[in-house]
Amino acid sequence: MEAFAESAIALVLPEEADLSAWFPAFLGDVHENDPIRVPEPPPRVGDRAAWYTPEERTWAQRIAEIRGEIGRLLNDHERAEAELAAASERADAGIRRCLWADGDDLVEAVGEILEELGFAVRYMDAETKPGELKREDLRLTIPDRDGWEAIAEVKGYAAGTRTNDARQIREHRDLYISEEGQAPELTLWIANTYKSVEDPFLRPAPSNDVGQRADLIEAVHVLVADLYRLWAFVQAGSLEQSQALQHLTDATPGLWSLPTSNAGTDA
Repeated sequence: MEAFAESAIALVLPEEADLSAWFPAFLGDVHENDPIRVPEPPPRVGDRAAWYTPEERTWAQRIAEIRGEIGRLLNDHERAEAELAAASERADAGIRRCLWADGDDLVEAVGEILEELGFAVRYMDAETKPGELKREDLRLTIPDRDGWEAIAEVKGYAAGTRTNDARQIREHRDLYISEEGQAPELTLWIANTYKSVEDPFLRPAPSNDVGQRADLIEAVHVLVADLYRLWAFVQAGSLEQSQALQHLTDATPGLWSLPTSNAGTDA
């Protein structure tokens, strides 16, 4: 064996040589000169297990057990990743579709969230007969609160909230008052703004002008993304359903925001 350079080692064999003896010696030399490429020296014997001491056998058995555990964990991890991907697809097609939906699909998705938050939901388009004046999208009641009723209009926007929709919501509110003889306990203007922006966290917040318009018509402007997160807090157990419901029913006209308490645990 000759060293031609500091970083190069060559194995030069005689014409008749036992490679099984020469090659381990060669690896031993490489290990001494380049322990990165050959981290461990070759074993002195071919079948090391046959020559193990009891201590070596104990550690070899432990290594085998760890390798088995690693294999099982890798299989579990792969299976969990697949299940998570499938669950994400179901959520995107299910209740989380509210984040990107529009039209009737958005109204239905928002209605599902409100029901899971404790409201009883009526879909007013399905109850409006041909020729009758169009009413709000949703009418909400709470099973254990007699006489409590709210109206909700659900809108999807490619950009920010269109403030001229305030007139339509006011007309729905005025029609409710004329038919019921009193104002609804709550008027919700539920808006899915910048719905083409995939990540809801990157969507701009409503302007003060939106809050002022909502206040003027005595409505509470609620972002669909915030409503979904409120539902997620409840599902994760970081907020009681009754607390979430109360936070909505106690809202005052203008811009609505998520509760600050327990909001550090996002689902």
